[in-house]
Amino acid sequence: METIVRWTNRVALFVGLAVVYVVFVALMIEALELRVFKEHTSDVLFAAIPGLFTVMAAALAVGVSFNLTRIADALAARPGGPAPAAPRGPGLITLLVLVALFPALLGGLYAGHWSTQHQRERLITQAGQSLVSAHKEAIDTFGQPTFAWDAINAASDRIKFLQSVDQNFRSVQVIVRDQVEGKPVYLHMDAKDGCRKEDCAPVRKVDFIYSTSSRERAYLEQAFGGQDMTPRFFSDGGRYELYLPVRTAGGPVVVLYLFSRERYGKIGYGSNTWS
Repeated sequence: METIVRWTNRVALFVGLAVVYVVFVALMIEALELRVFKEHTSDVLFAAIPGLFTVMAAALAVGVSFNLTRIADALAARPGGPAPAAPRGPGLITLLVLVALFPALLGGLYAGHWSTQHQRERLITQAGQSLVSAHKEAIDTFGQPTFAWDAINAASDRIKFLQSVDQNFRSVQVIVRDQVEGKPVYLHMDAKDGCRKEDCAPVRKVDFIYSTSSRERAYLEQAFGGQDMTPRFFSDGGRYELYLPVRTAGGPVVVLYLFSRERYGKIGYGSNTWS
């Protein structure tokens, strides 16, 4: 019986610590918006919590039952004798190790966050550069865009083709610099643009304006000016975006906007980070 009590107590302690650490990991990932695990791993992690609670409750119930039995037997065998000695608690070193696991886990989560981001950045950048190298002639046609439905339909078909040849990208857009009412703006075209009806409304450039943040505008100004032609990677909550400037054969610069998404469920990664 003593062996059973000892092992049930150990199981209860181990499962209790596992619950604490699993909950800590889940809370830190949610609070700090870290993107570490993929979607199904997230589901397994959250599904494990009720299971751990069930195992801990069962172990505690068995341990309490056998402990009460031991106490009753001891009292019956030695009436008026001293009560059984209470088991010793964990030592100082053990407590320090258990506490030190919290910052260690947090450091591991940040390391996974950093590794995931840089792996995705490297993969998407390489895929984007490969796309440009393989289809430079098609991209060159965007250097002198014409905003008429025939030209927009042809551009939309070419973008749809570029979007289809590489599974790393869910969306491909082409950004060009132009003017609307005498003011410089950025216009964009994607695979969904175009009108193939006979009664299409007149083309309006204002419908193609690409909305940007101040940081994006600063980068695009340098890219179209030829001052900064390096790709720019951006991540946000499992969304991965790459701005890839390309100088076309005719001279003007166009910027490919390549979008990808990695599914992470509730556990994933989401700091707004420009590289």
